[in-house]
Amino acid sequence: MKTYSISRYEQNGEQLFICLNSTNNPVYLEHFFTEDEKLDIEGTITRLVAELEIKDAKYVAPLPTIDKLEEAKDLEIQETDITTAKNLILAEKARLEAEKIQEEIVGEIL
Repeated sequence: MKTYSISRYEQNGEQLFICLNSTNNPVYLEHFFTEDEKLDIEGTITRLVAELEIKDAKYVAPLPTIDKLEEAKDLEIQETDITTAKNLILAEKARLEAEKIQEEIVGEIL
C-alpha cells in the first residue's frame, strides 16, 4: 500500500518542484530539485518519500478542540473588575519601568 501521493509535480523554467502528501496523516513535504537531483529523479523521489515517512511516523495528532463559546456567553465579567485589573497591570508596568530607569542610572554612576 502506498504511503504517499504526489499532489504537485511541476517545472517552471529550470526549476523542478514536487509536493508529496502522506496518505496516513496530514503531513506533506515540498521540494525543489537541485541540478544533481534532476539527474536521478526516481532516486530523489525515493529519498523524499523516505523523509516523508519518517515525518509521518513522528506525527502526533492534536487534541480535539471543544467549542466552549456557549459557556463563555454565560460568564459575568464586571466592568469594575476590568478597571481594577487594568489599573494593576498599568501599575506593574510603571513599577518595572521605574526599576529599569533606576538600574540605568546606577549603571551610569558606577
